[in-house]
Formats: sequence, C-alpha cells, structure tokens
Amino acid sequence: MEPNTDDSAARLLRCPVGCAFLLTVARDQVPIAQAVTPRHAFARAVVALDALNPWSGHFEQAVTAALSHGSSLKSLARAVADHPASRWWTAPIDCSRQVFISKNEMERASSRQLSPETIAHWEAYAQRPLSWRITSTLRGEFSCVDTVLGTGDWLNPEEYDRFAAEIEPTARVLEGASPADWHKLCVSFPSVNKDRNSPAGAGSLSPDWSRVASRWDGVHLTFAGLLTTPFVRHSSAAGTTMLWSWDAEGTTWLPGDFLRQGSPLAPLDPNASECRAVEPLLDDELGIPDRPSNASRVLYRRR
Repeated sequence: MEPNTDDSAARLLRCPVGCAFLLTVARDQVPIAQAVTPRHAFARAVVALDALNPWSGHFEQAVTAALSHGSSLKSLARAVADHPASRWWTAPIDCSRQVFISKNEMERASSRQLSPETIAHWEAYAQRPLSWRITSTLRGEFSCVDTVLGTGDWLNPEEYDRFAAEIEPTARVLEGASPADWHKLCVSFPSVNKDRNSPAGAGSLSPDWSRVASRWDGVHLTFAGLLTTPFVRHSSAAGTTMLWSWDAEGTTWLPGDFLRQGSPLAPLDPNASECRAVEPLLDDELGIPDRPSNASRVLYRRR
C-alpha cells in the first residue's frame, strides 16, 4: 500500500536529502509538474546529495542546515508528494526496464585473496557486497545511475559500460522505500560496522550480505527511498542503522545467475542532458553558518 500524501511529505522533511531536493525546487521556482519528472528529479537528487557529501568536512553542519528548512518546506513537500507526475517515485522494480551499469574492476572483484574478516569489515562499512552489481530503472533512455555517473564513487563515467539487464522472472527482490525498511533489513540479517570512519558510526548495523542472499536476490531502493532514507538514523532495541552509501534509485544484486548482461546500450553524455541544468546548492543557500559561499564548487566532484 502506498503511503498517503501526509506520510510521504513527512518522510521527505525528515531526511536532509529530501529537504535539499525541495530547496532546489523552491530556489529555481520551477513548476512541480516539471521538477518531479525523471530527468529533472534525478538531477535535483544529485545536487542534494552533493550538498550533503559525508567527506566534505562539514557534513553534520550540512545535515542540520538542510533539516532546519523543514517548516518552510511543508507546503511544497505536500504538493510534490501529491502530484500525479511523482507517482513513479514509489514504483517497485520493473525487471523489464533495468540498465546494468558495469565496470571491469567491479566484475572482476574477487574475494579469494581476502580473509572472511576483511570482507565482513568492508561490507559492513560500505553497506554493499564486495562483488557489487547494480541495475537502475530506465525512464525513457535514462536511469538514475546514469545521472550519478561523474559523481562520488562514479567519478570517471567513461570507465563504465551500460547493458540491458536480463533478469530471471523468479528473482526475489526486496523493496526499500524508507529508513524503517533499511532498518528492518539490517536487523533481520545483522552485521556490526566496526569502522570508526563510517558516517553511520562504529557500532551501527549493516546487512550481512551473505545471509541476505539466503532470502533475497536483490535489494531495490526506490526513488522515494533515495529522497527519504540516506543519513536518517533509525533505532530499535536491536540497534541503530543509517544508510549513507547508496546514491541512486537502483537494485543491488547478490551473487547468482538470475542477473546477466544483455545487449550493450549506447553511452550517454551527462553534459548533454538535463542533469547539468540544476545549479549546485551553495552553502549559504543551504544555510550553513559562518562559511564562505562555495560558488566555485563544481558539480560532479563530490570528493
């Protein structure tokens, strides 16, 4: 069952990414009907995540600043959540329209030379399997991961190839759309993060991916989940979780032959798409106090 408008709006306002996304819409004064469509929404999500880079040196300030705008963004959040053109945000995975983003190093990643302890430590820190495979939903010819290419861990888009993904219809995919969904996954198959450099904090829970694979073949983060889940702490008696390392609508796949590379897809030029049309959020626009404007910052260079 889809969340109602009030619930969806509240989730946006509880997440710094959702607040930063809404700030770009308010700043640019664009019609909501345009802002929530795939290419424009993808671009605004990239800008929001760029403003909340965990490695920026002022991450906590940025989170606090973004959330401080919540009261002024309530009406906009409700209008965005209620708009018919944003219905795709909550869509579950469509296995017939997945693009497989592949990098040679990702496909050749081998655990044979690493100890089980080293693998477990890295996977708990990175919040994804060592041999990472990801697909993202094509909206037209473009997916959310296509927009992310050139940012963060995806800094060299020319190193990635795009394929039509061939997915077995029996593949078991867990849907994630909220901090509660991520928390449930982590506490159902817990692994304790012991890395003090993790933005989630040492002692937080991550999925034990080897155990997840006993129940699921893939974990899908919806676009609504991308705007409502990152950097939101969720706690229960079982522990505390915070998703921080996923930066696109997409599905992380566990080992198995239910996912294969299909026909190659043409490379996309990020410079020729709407993903360059949204200006970065400056520090003073975000509301970070006592810092000079970052007008010289270049989008697509998060680290």
